[in-house]
Amino acid sequence: MRKISYVKAINEALHQIIEKDKNAFLIGQGVTSPWY
Repeated sequence: MRKISYVKAINEALHQIIEKDKNAFLIGQGVTSPWY
């Protein structure tokens, strides 16, 4: 199992969701922040 930071894990998960379901969208403060 690879070790990655919490922020990187969130970032990767969000990208996977968007790639899998083009109808998915994100709502929230800071969702376009480079930290996520």
